[in-house]
Amino acid sequence: MKTDLRRSLAVLILAALFFASFDLCAEPLRIVGSPTVNLPVAEAAQILRTERGLEIQISTTGGSMAGLVAVGEGNAEIAMSSRALTAEDRAAYPEINFTEIHLGEQVVALGVAKEVWEGGVHALSSAQARAIYESRKRNWREAGGPDQKIGFYNFEEGHGTWELFAQWLYGDARKASSGGFPTIASDAEARNILEFTPGAITQISPLFLDGLRSHALALTQDDGSIVAPSAENVAMKKYPITRPLFLVINDKPTREVKVMTDFMRGARGQELMKKYGFYSADALAAARPKEPSISE
Repeated sequence: MKTDLRRSLAVLILAALFFASFDLCAEPLRIVGSPTVNLPVAEAAQILRTERGLEIQISTTGGSMAGLVAVGEGNAEIAMSSRALTAEDRAAYPEINFTEIHLGEQVVALGVAKEVWEGGVHALSSAQARAIYESRKRNWREAGGPDQKIGFYNFEEGHGTWELFAQWLYGDARKASSGGFPTIASDAEARNILEFTPGAITQISPLFLDGLRSHALALTQDDGSIVAPSAENVAMKKYPITRPLFLVINDKPTREVKVMTDFMRGARGQELMKKYGFYSADALAAARPKEPSISE
């Protein structure tokens, strides 16, 4: 009987060692794509490594397109994309059932210093913004503001924030130059510039502005209407300087893919979106006006 017990224990130990070695040899979760989407995803990956023991590899080389190609060719399980899928994307891989998981929106505002706001500048048209960017307007009084030199601070050319701003201003980011202005590399740096530099203006996420020492300008549309970068206007697609952020997978999420996608669409992942200056999908859903019910 003791011999049988020893044999049973030996079998259990060997089985445990076998499955342990299987886990160690398991393929990592591969995520490829947009450096913009990577900001919250990279932190989520670190959390899941620590809490769930997931092995996750992330690459941002090649941006959104590289991520979609990697999923299409089976070289990654998740693509990070800062644009919606096109018919061409789907046609390139007809055997792949691309599924978009909306995480939120990147929104870029024109932020200004307190003195500019209190001097009367609360909105700019695209023509006024372009004149400032091209140094044809150099003083805020030319935009209805105080007698203060305009200090434009520019995100680095090629940065997602700069690309989104340049796309809005010129219709094609490739047509815009970097402007020859002092450059910044983050929303936090942009906020500090606005708070401590009189006359400053820069591109920035509205979520980094406190409305006291730094302010987000609204945009004057061609029809004369004024559109602020509010969550409601973004949700209703009224504010123009914005783009969607997605995780893209093949078909329905399972296993490690589901762990990551559930995390990013859950409360903690959506909070990470906010931390990095993005309007989360949950916040936009809450801001969208409710349709009246039939009884109303």
